[in-house]
Amino acid sequence: MRTGPVEEICALVAPLVILRAGRVSWPVVFGLVVVMRILFHLYYGPAAVTVAVWAFGTAIVYLWARSIIGIMVAHSLYDLTESPSEVGHTGLAAVLHLSLILCCLVVSVRTVRKARRSRRTLAVT
Repeated sequence: MRTGPVEEICALVAPLVILRAGRVSWPVVFGLVVVMRILFHLYYGPAAVTVAVWAFGTAIVYLWARSIIGIMVAHSLYDLTESPSEVGHTGLAAVLHLSLILCCLVVSVRTVRKARRSRRTLAVT
């Protein structure tokens, strides 16, 4: 459960902020963030390449929401739902992962919409 917060800070936020502060272009930043994430997961073997989808998605979500907390929670919950596959229940783990992804997406969209509405309300008053 600890790996979510640590990994998201080390492999997403820190490189993204540092590279953008150095005025590195967005395509290069995204490419480096994806490569860093794959390097974090080399112990997966060839399956480490699938982590690229997560890396790209988290970078997009971070830029959209401007918050890392939801991504850290989602990563920790993902790690938690992975435990059934470690004892041979890969189907259950897949269903848990899909449910988790859908829930996180719904919560993220609702949270951002609420934040944007409150900003508009403050701007009008």
